[in-house]
Amino acid sequence: MSLPHARTTTPPATAAPGDTTDFAALAARLRELQHAFTAAAPPEDVVGAAVAHIEQATNLLREWSVGESEQLAGTPYELPGRRQVLVPPYLVDESDEVSYRGRVTFGRLYLGRNGAVHGGAIALFWEAILGRLGSSAVPARAAYLNTNYRAVTPIDRELTFVARVARHEGRKLFISGKLTDGETLCSDAESLVIILRPGQP
Repeated sequence: MSLPHARTTTPPATAAPGDTTDFAALAARLRELQHAFTAAAPPEDVVGAAVAHIEQATNLLREWSVGESEQLAGTPYELPGRRQVLVPPYLVDESDEVSYRGRVTFGRLYLGRNGAVHGGAIALFWEAILGRLGSSAVPARAAYLNTNYRAVTPIDRELTFVARVARHEGRKLFISGKLTDGETLCSDAESLVIILRPGQP
């Protein structure tokens, strides 16, 4: 299967300052902070100290605010986590124009209850994976995403996923995916992605 036409959009520009693996490390530390925050029950003096440190870091970064086309967070797709902290970092081990196979671990931040990943985090993950696959060769946007929860998805365990463009009809791409813990199917999803017309945002 081949997609109808090649992507012609220009990738976002990146600012020279900080455009190194150091920014990816910063995103990783911020992600660790979120996991630590979720798992913590600190005393008041520790809370106060943490607030002061976070405010200092926030003010430092705020001085370097840029527009969307220049920001480093969210790019590049090839980097696990894409230098951002919303979606759990995942690795694509095998890929071609119409399929992905890889691994993902949901940390403590994504806990729902009793060691299980929050259902909204799973849907967010599928939006990232299926959306990335749908727009990897052509500019496109999702029209719908259906997520099915088949079994408990555990936190802090490496899971595997597969995603594939099942078919395309005109401007419509039908994409599906499966998330597994060993032999256990945790979740599957399907998405309809619409290829954008020239000039559409």
